[in-house]
Amino acid sequence: KKPAHRVLIFNEYTLLRLTPVRNGTSQLPLLLANWETGVTESDLEHQLERLQRRLERQTQARVAAEELLSSKATELYQLNKSLLVAKEKAEAASLAKSEFLANMNHELRTPLNAILGYSDLLMEDFEDDPTVVADLNKIKDAGKSLLTMISEILDLAKLNAGRMQVHVQPIRFSELQDHLQAREIDLITPNDNTLVFEDQLQETMFHSDIDHLNLLLLNLLGNAGKFTSNGTVTVTGKYISESPLPIAISVADTGIGIDLDANPDIFNTFEQVDNSSTREHDGIGLGLKLAHELALLIQGQLDLESTLGEGSVFTLRLPALVSTE
Repeated sequence: KKPAHRVLIFNEYTLLRLTPVRNGTSQLPLLLANWETGVTESDLEHQLERLQRRLERQTQARVAAEELLSSKATELYQLNKSLLVAKEKAEAASLAKSEFLANMNHELRTPLNAILGYSDLLMEDFEDDPTVVADLNKIKDAGKSLLTMISEILDLAKLNAGRMQVHVQPIRFSELQDHLQAREIDLITPNDNTLVFEDQLQETMFHSDIDHLNLLLLNLLGNAGKFTSNGTVTVTGKYISESPLPIAISVADTGIGIDLDANPDIFNTFEQVDNSSTREHDGIGLGLKLAHELALLIQGQLDLESTLGEGSVFTLRLPALVSTE
């Protein structure tokens, strides 16, 4: 009688089928021994069915996972699309706001300049009456502060709206010095400070936009004068030959200084050294942001070094020639 086929199982996935082998008239003892540890084909079929069911469950789980992943990917795509639309709307609204403010330049500045002008005329008419002159000075000072804040808002709006153009011309440091000295009484003197200039550039000429440069330096000068009392504000111009931005103009003060660890975003909009409700210094936190944006506009870089309680040094670094391309 022909022996039944038997199968040895080494693991769930590796099967070895053994067929009786004869050597002459006798079977090999080793194979006979192995047959005793094998299983029948019906056992194997049951094992294969179990493996097929497991494979089906794994396939179903994989399909479900792929469907879930596809659903999540679709949701993520729709979310990103919605965020992009919202971002575009926000940018359009911001641009519209900046355009509006930029267009309000004349409408806001002209009335304020008229108030300041009439204040000067009235002070001349009532120069013999100290009480009236003192009141008119208060009106004038308040008008100047308001004009400064409005100017900062409008200038920043023009920058954001791309309405500020760069007009390059040759400049000497002495020209900047004359312009800054003309504002010394307004920006430096009120807190009993002294303004000092150090012209290490001498007759060195560089090319940039003098209007933007003057506006930038006036913001730095006003900031230094505001946060310094009975101290010194020093404006220095020098040439650093080994630097890709060789023109360096710094505004240094001996004021309260800035804790840079506590104020890492000092050049951000509305960022102020003291944001408390009882702060001593006025302003709306746009001066340094405006100065930073103007520096970028004229292809420069504005750096800050400061020690709390000792003072600050703002350094504007410029190329020797600003490209208009």
